[in-house]
Amino acid sequence: MHILLKGISHKTAPLLIREQFSLSSHNGFQKTMLFMREQAGLQGGMILSTCNRVEIYIITQNKALGRAILNNVMYCDAGKDHIDPTAFYELVDEEAVRHLFRVVCGIDSQVLGETQIIAQIRSAWECAQELDLSCPFLDKLIQSSLIVARRVHAKTAISQGNVSVSAVAMKKCRDHFQNLNDKKVLILGAGKVARMMVSYLKKDNMHAIFVANRTYETAVELANLCHGEAIRFDLLSERIRDVDIIISSTSAPHILIKHQQILEVMKKRNKPLFMLDLGVPRDIEPSIRYLSGISLYDLDDLKSVVDENIALRSNEIIKVNRIVNDHCEKFFHRQTSFIYS
Repeated sequence: MHILLKGISHKTAPLLIREQFSLSSHNGFQKTMLFMREQAGLQGGMILSTCNRVEIYIITQNKALGRAILNNVMYCDAGKDHIDPTAFYELVDEEAVRHLFRVVCGIDSQVLGETQIIAQIRSAWECAQELDLSCPFLDKLIQSSLIVARRVHAKTAISQGNVSVSAVAMKKCRDHFQNLNDKKVLILGAGKVARMMVSYLKKDNMHAIFVANRTYETAVELANLCHGEAIRFDLLSERIRDVDIIISSTSAPHILIKHQQILEVMKKRNKPLFMLDLGVPRDIEPSIRYLSGISLYDLDDLKSVVDENIALRSNEIIKVNRIVNDHCEKFFHRQTSFIYS
């Protein structure tokens, strides 16, 4: 029995490439999982899909067959097989397990030490179970990874400080404005990232918070949590005219804020506009960053804050790697009846 992994992440490919493989929509994720289930020779598998990575984990008896399955699943949508192969990584057996353990601990994340990845891996596993894609070996692997994560966060300080995309985005806002008390912000989306941003913005006593979402009732619910105001999507341009900040984090498969739209808006306002696009795929047309008066940042632009996190936690990374290596060795020692049989 072998475990194989094929992935693409912020470490191997820019956002322009990663967003082509995004499985942020529920339908897209389900479609890919069902396609994987149809692959002959598959013993088990799961897909981990986050804003900064897509990783396919499979269990199979044959490595060559496993690699073929990985490629079939990764390129299951037409038009993706032209991507430079160096954008991907493939790992087998012990290296695949070690990688998963590093991922669940948050030391392979863009935001070092982030803990959301634990819930994301658990969710990926639960989806595999619901679709009959799990197997005893995969179950033991994920259970072990969660034990590693608990030990790492109990024994190290890797998760202290700015350890989420929302926290890093908020720091970018504070660095840009210094004082946010008199600013108006528009939140586009109402998912987990948007909700975390709202909680940070409340603490900074923002002058006004507006929330827009495709489902208006969901926008109302989130706006009520921060004494804000819900905005209907068809009124976005009108509201954009007088806000100072736009933070977007939807799961839409296409651009929501377009170049021409902002070009027209900027003609009718007399102050700059700060924009954070945390969506994958991106919600805001990238060319908008070249318009006068616009400061637009996407996930890849948060690198300076991320590098600061890494520098502050270099000693903790060493501790985490020791724990990961220890658990990886123990895992393979316990699973000799599964591996290479």
